[in-house]
Amino acid sequence: MATPSASYEQIAMLVKSMTNFSATRLETAREEEQARLADQKLAELAKQMANEGRIKELHDAFIAARNSLDALPTARASKIVRTLVDACLNAKGQSFNEKEALCVESIEWAKGASLLYLSRSLRSRLVRLYNDIGKNVEASKIAVELAKELRKVDDKELSIEVALEESRAAFMLNNFSKAKTALATARTASHGFYTSATMQAQLDLHSGILYATEDKDYKTAYSYFFEAFEGFVQIGDKERATQALKYMCLVKVMLNESDQIRSLLDSEACQPYVKEKHILAMRELAVAFKERSLARFQKCLETYPSELNDDHVVKGHSSKLHETMLEKEISRIVEPYAAIDIKHICEKVNLPLDRIEKKLGMMILDQTLRGVINQQAGCLSIMSPPPSEDVYLKASDLVRALGKVIDACQQSSTMLFK
Repeated sequence: MATPSASYEQIAMLVKSMTNFSATRLETAREEEQARLADQKLAELAKQMANEGRIKELHDAFIAARNSLDALPTARASKIVRTLVDACLNAKGQSFNEKEALCVESIEWAKGASLLYLSRSLRSRLVRLYNDIGKNVEASKIAVELAKELRKVDDKELSIEVALEESRAAFMLNNFSKAKTALATARTASHGFYTSATMQAQLDLHSGILYATEDKDYKTAYSYFFEAFEGFVQIGDKERATQALKYMCLVKVMLNESDQIRSLLDSEACQPYVKEKHILAMRELAVAFKERSLARFQKCLETYPSELNDDHVVKGHSSKLHETMLEKEISRIVEPYAAIDIKHICEKVNLPLDRIEKKLGMMILDQTLRGVINQQAGCLSIMSPPPSEDVYLKASDLVRALGKVIDACQQSSTMLFK
């Protein structure tokens, strides 16, 4: 593997060498092949340094190569800068400060070189970075300013990306109305315009998140997550495909269809992702819901904290998940009894008396539990389920059918006696 200094020097020298055959337009097939190989080599070196965590050196290489970049044609210089910045931003688990520094430095250089298109493109990448690291206020501010500029130049491709990032920032700031408006802008701009598979999958994923969180329309959200999953699988993005599959499982839990998660994960398309920790966490969550065990649900949250508690989308549903799990636990406890001491329920779920009484009252009002609370005796009386209405429906159908037979007989008799 190349040493840090060797890779650093290679990038600087490679960019400098490009001026030999790219200062003017390419004329021969050999020069075109040299340019293609140089671009490929630059991308490989930048990716290698980023994966090794040498973001600071990428930044230094960009600074050292700026004089050479000034001598290159605009399009070629822009492509080199985007290659370096994208390699930096795509590196996993690296310092966000160094990524931010490289991105800001690149934007300033592009502005100084009057490369307006490159400047806007890099600013959109900075917005994405800010969203990834939780600087959503800064991301929203830059996105709003950039969206105004893009409306003047009618750059649809970049407009879609910026609107999506603006929606992400607003969502993280709990401004759901603004998030929906920005997403609608992005989806409208994508109509009648070629949108890459990556961008379309990102739009579908964020649409599903908004439908699940704001509108609580879990069936529509599942459809969007499924489309996003297929899109990410198609482009080979395993990380975001896993994320989409995770949210598909979450929606199944919210729809009280956790028993369907097993068949979903057993499908051929999901096999490459079932061993990921995010999917294992959702599988355990589904088992807890199926068994109606609040203790197992709590253990699942403790076992997979980063996959469940640190996920903004899952965390947004955590309170509802806990309430749903508590209802299931209470239903499981009272199921065998005609009457049960409320204190016994408290001991089983390890919650105070007033909390359980309030929850029982809500379940009775919501008709998820048929019973009456006897506060004097401190017990819950369970009522028998109402008789099935199938008998009445069948009797009604029978009377309706007999009526049709009588009408037919009357018509026949009328024809016979004419």
